[in-house]
Amino acid sequence: MDSEIKNLLEKNFSLTQENNQLLRKMNRRAQWGTVTHIIYWIVIIGVTFGSYYYLQPYLNQVISLYSKANSTFNSLNGLR
Repeated sequence: MDSEIKNLLEKNFSLTQENNQLLRKMNRRAQWGTVTHIIYWIVIIGVTFGSYYYLQPYLNQVISLYSKANSTFNSLNGLR
């Protein structure tokens, strides 16, 4: 009877160790997934602001052109 209990305890211990290793791997992967997800969003936001900074002079030109065209059309409509 003692040998059976000892055998069962050894199997239980080895399964517990294997389970602990698997859980640590899962935890490590989850942490790395979180880190890569944060880096992913930082890159997306950085590219967005960088693109805006790079395109801002062109956007200002387009906006000023639109406002001039709008004022011209409004003045033409006022002539009627």
